[in-house]
Amino acid sequence: MIGPGAHVSGNVTVLAKGALFVRAGATIDGSLLANGAKWIYFENGTGPPSISVGGQMIVSGTTATPIGAPTGPGAGSWGGFDFATRPQVNTVCNVDIGGNLKLVSNRKGFEVGNVHDGSFGCFSPTSVGRSLLAVANSGGIAGLAGTTFAGGSFSVLIGDQVEIDNLLLCVGNHPAAAASAGATASIANGEQCENATTP
Repeated sequence: MIGPGAHVSGNVTVLAKGALFVRAGATIDGSLLANGAKWIYFENGTGPPSISVGGQMIVSGTTATPIGAPTGPGAGSWGGFDFATRPQVNTVCNVDIGGNLKLVSNRKGFEVGNVHDGSFGCFSPTSVGRSLLAVANSGGIAGLAGTTFAGGSFSVLIGDQVEIDNLLLCVGNHPAAAASAGATASIANGEQCENATTP
């Protein structure tokens, strides 16, 4: 866990079978690299993103989600945060990423930005300083009723309040990745996503 207000001056690397929980207010000056991790979860916040990753964020080969993770002194708890019943997805939210965000060959689903998942997933804005690439991901997330993604199943959900300063590219994901109209409207240099704007 990277705790609230923590400052990491270099890179963060998550090794195979590890997991990462990033609390609101944390700062990573370098890049965040995870290869074969169990799960990745960013804590939501209010207002602009309160977590900072100065370099790139590259996540590949994630195999699980945090729900029920035996990670702390209390059953299913880590730093007082209840993982016994929530969340059920991996998240990238409430974070300002200076470089690219790459989600590659993950076997469990990811939510990025505000997908209006107030129960256990992302409901906070996210900023990507370069491009967002979602490639060859699997693991389905059910879209929530009353949202852009209702009725579908997706490997990556890219929600509203996601600012991407270069490109959005989603290829080879099964089920497909999907970007909301709010996300595609804020991409500087275009998008090519399997289910962009309307899943």
